[in-house]
Amino acid sequence: MKKISISILMLFVLINNSYGQDFELVPYRNKTKWGFADSAGVIKIKPVYDNVIPFNRGYSAFKRDDKWGFIDISGKEILEAKYDSVGEYFDGYYIDDKTTNKQIAVTGLRVFKDGHKDVVDIKGQSIDTERLSAVVDEAEDGTAYKEKVELIRTNNKVGFKIKKSGFTIEPQYDSLIYSDTDIIYLGDEKRPRPYFLAKKYGNWGIITTKNTVKLAFEYEKLIELEFNGNKIFKKNGKWGVMDKNFAIQLKNEYDSLIYERGKYLSQYEKKWGVLDNKFNVIVPFEYTELKMSSDKKGFYVKDNTGKWGFCDKNGELKIPMEYAFLEKYNYTNFFKYSNDSKGRKFGLINMDQTIKIEAKYDDIQPFKNGYALVIVNGKQGYINENGLEFFKK
Repeated sequence: MKKISISILMLFVLINNSYGQDFELVPYRNKTKWGFADSAGVIKIKPVYDNVIPFNRGYSAFKRDDKWGFIDISGKEILEAKYDSVGEYFDGYYIDDKTTNKQIAVTGLRVFKDGHKDVVDIKGQSIDTERLSAVVDEAEDGTAYKEKVELIRTNNKVGFKIKKSGFTIEPQYDSLIYSDTDIIYLGDEKRPRPYFLAKKYGNWGIITTKNTVKLAFEYEKLIELEFNGNKIFKKNGKWGVMDKNFAIQLKNEYDSLIYERGKYLSQYEKKWGVLDNKFNVIVPFEYTELKMSSDKKGFYVKDNTGKWGFCDKNGELKIPMEYAFLEKYNYTNFFKYSNDSKGRKFGLINMDQTIKIEAKYDDIQPFKNGYALVIVNGKQGYINENGLEFFKK
């Protein structure tokens, strides 16, 4: 299991993400030029720019003559258009003020010029980003390997050395994956010793750290699930599940088996369904395709007509299979949909299938603070949640 250690070199606040957009004004397009309007669509900054990025903490980037600069909320150009490109959003930092010996907030604007990346303040002066960053050191093979086990590789074979005892097995396996049961069996008095998932003669099995076979080399695939020790295995071309003690919990009779968030997305006799962590059917095996939504709140399902619907996490079909395209926006009840068999026009519907935005856009992005970026006739624009368009076609 990978372990991430984080060393904070400097207090880093106001995390850079899409929710940082505050939309004091809304980008407004008139034909090929951009400006800004208020929430009623009244123009506040005239559309004179080739492109703009939404305001964030009082500043927006604009593009003119293929170079980028910055304006404030009043429309005043505070940095001339001299940058090749800019980051879409701006970062906030606390830095040490040498004059007052106190920490002050600074807005850092990410810019690129002459092939170099920089962070500048609103006066265009560079900010020392080395003092403002969080450094993440993620070991490639995990701390458990480095502290307890040394893998030995020779001629495409792998062996191991236990660092504490010095016990060594010369390279003889096709692959070795160390399982640190201190993590998997935390709090279990019967916790077994660590072991290896090992591949030999083209098949997978399990060996102890003393190199004795604990599970015979009979499996085409063997995948250990994090934290609970269960293993998905493939044998004789079919998939099943064994528990942490290698007892079969789900017989290997499935064509496919995918574990996500305590659920098993399974294919049986060419039909897809979902099993819970106790292997009860929660989504019946009726679908030609099935996948979990990115927010893990339900499942997209597809029937033999090629249309998509949506089941909630309990398996209840909430949206019938009537859509050529269906995508749930994370942590909302909104879905991007298309009735076009080629998926060329998109809109939004609610979970109850109430149409929120008609399917007339080339693309429509998730709403952020009440506004969504859309593409229509190949050009970008913005709309609010009532469908009011902030652009002229």
